[in-house]
Amino acid sequence: MIDRVVIDNIIETANAQIVDVVSDFVSLRRRGSNYICCCPFHNEKTPSFNVSPARGMYKCFGCGKAGGAVNFVMEYNNMNFVEAIKYLGNKFNIEVPEQEETPEMAQIRNERESLMSVMDYARNTFQKNLWENEAEGNSALQYLRQTIHMRDDVIKKFELGYCLEGSNNFTSQALHLGYKQEYLCKSGLSNNMLEDTFHGRITIPIHNAAGKVVAFAGLSTRPSEETSTYIYTLENELYQKFRTIYGIHIAKNEMVKQERCFVVRGYIDAMLLHQIGVTNVVASDDLNLTDGQIAQIKRFTNNITIVFEGSSKNVASAFENIDATLSRGVNVKILLLPNGSSFDTFAHTYNAEAAKDFFDTEQTDYVIFKTSMLMDEVKSGSRDLSSAVSNVIASIASINDGILREIYTQECSRIMQISEQSLTDMLNSY
Repeated sequence: MIDRVVIDNIIETANAQIVDVVSDFVSLRRRGSNYICCCPFHNEKTPSFNVSPARGMYKCFGCGKAGGAVNFVMEYNNMNFVEAIKYLGNKFNIEVPEQEETPEMAQIRNERESLMSVMDYARNTFQKNLWENEAEGNSALQYLRQTIHMRDDVIKKFELGYCLEGSNNFTSQALHLGYKQEYLCKSGLSNNMLEDTFHGRITIPIHNAAGKVVAFAGLSTRPSEETSTYIYTLENELYQKFRTIYGIHIAKNEMVKQERCFVVRGYIDAMLLHQIGVTNVVASDDLNLTDGQIAQIKRFTNNITIVFEGSSKNVASAFENIDATLSRGVNVKILLLPNGSSFDTFAHTYNAEAAKDFFDTEQTDYVIFKTSMLMDEVKSGSRDLSSAVSNVIASIASINDGILREIYTQECSRIMQISEQSLTDMLNSY
């Protein structure tokens, strides 16, 4: 058998690059945002076979055949599912270990399936509470509408819910329906005292790239010094924070289509941007992207724009993290919201067209942004030139591509008014 995680990884990767998959067998030509050709599954003179990179799907409007990358490989090559998975795993350099299921493997699979079942039940229950509970649910819904200014369609799109007040309403109901205490606790939905983790909180499901719920965040409508604004479920067999990035299941198709991923800090920030039409956006706590999170993004695009609210000082505080991101083979840009805006303010000031235009035109290459910002500090007397140069060299040194390093050295030499040779020497000795 092949591990389900490996299968999901291959399917997601292949669908994100479906044009590349189909192009191995037929000659495609671009038409708008899609690709077309004469259908390989029936005879025709006029192309009616469409491949959509944004949706990760193909469809023939002549014979009606449609599906994702795996379906195409199976149909075209007369392969079964396992053969197609192995073929695509080899194509995208994803190892496909196959072995007889041992009792230990069966236990792991059963545990994953049990946790997944608990997560699905929780998601459905919390959503029902939000939309159907006239007292508590309605109050939480009004908080989302009036305090956060979120539309109902966005609330539903991100599957927000509510866990009722009372220490164990959710847990006792789940136990009554036959869900095991072991998995309620392992999921982090219940604590060891069999109390509801999220009671009295708005619930935010966290999905993997395949769209499966693997964890939850709980948002307090009454944060205080004693109450955290957000709490989270535990890491488990389904959910490891370092390799999970919020919203990628919704954003991935648009990331492929626009060849870019916008990254923000907060889950609500991401939702508000989706609300005004910026839909290739995900969220990462602290904007400190891990190797696992970047690997998730790189399945769909190599271009990342990190979005900050407030002043450029917020960017400066993240320089070290961004340099680390740069070293992982992605192209990084910076976007500052205008006039120190918060995401909430921006989402209510800009309509969809203006927001998209701002996001498209106001991005700045990270290394150039950093260099210009540091030189402004040098000119104002708040930083010495030596420190600025060292900081810029650290960024350029993070880049593995030799040609890009040379381009940045030339451009930074111009901005800093330091000879290119001097920067090259410092870079070589870094």
